[in-house]
Amino acid sequence: MHIVTHVFLLMASFLALSTLLVNSFPTLLMRLFTANSFKEGAARAANITIMATVTNNSINVKPDEE
Repeated sequence: MHIVTHVFLLMASFLALSTLLVNSFPTLLMRLFTANSFKEGAARAANITIMATVTNNSINVKPDEE
């Protein structure tokens, strides 16, 4: 039982780290494999990528030149 607890905590910490790195490959794989179907997982992954792109663009906005 002790080993199972450690494995569960390791998986939980990996998922927490993956949620911080929104546009990362492990997150993409986790979303694909934990979805009910591949189609739903692909839709979620595409949505995450779009959200990350919008976030990056909004952070990197350059000020207007005068």
